[in-house]
Amino acid sequence: TEYLIAAGHTRIVIAVGIGCTSMDERLQGYIDAFENAGLPVDEKLIIRSNDNLLYRSPDDNELSLLKKQLKECGEFTCFYALNSRLLENGVRVLRAEGYGVGTEISIASHDEPYMDIQMNPAEIPHVVQPVYQMGWGAAQTLLTQIYSPDTPIIQKTLNSKFIKPSAN
Repeated sequence: TEYLIAAGHTRIVIAVGIGCTSMDERLQGYIDAFENAGLPVDEKLIIRSNDNLLYRSPDDNELSLLKKQLKECGEFTCFYALNSRLLENGVRVLRAEGYGVGTEISIASHDEPYMDIQMNPAEIPHVVQPVYQMGWGAAQTLLTQIYSPDTPIIQKTLNSKFIKPSAN
């Protein structure tokens, strides 16, 4: 979010999935970036979706909800999705509504933009997460809990990498 604000965006729609620790922390980072920049946080720009209903064959009702929420945002210059499902379907709705995705509206993601959004991922600011290490750590934790249920769960922090768009 700091990068987007530094690039001149002050009206950034953020698409948030169902509540969980990582979504809550990412949203708090968005809010903190606005507050640290001395900018107001416009609650209308925070749109929420059940991102589990946007996987593979997106639920039409959830797409309609995204469309409705985007219309209620008013003017904005950037769409920031907190995962690839929200990115793919947000871009789908923006295009269907006639927004110039990548021209009129900038796109950013807190996940790798590997979905079929018909854009070059190198042009989208995004975060690359250590997915393999996350899966490995989750499997280790699960197995430990199965075989030794009294073992305390340890929270691990893995480093992500921010990818800035390539210069044209």
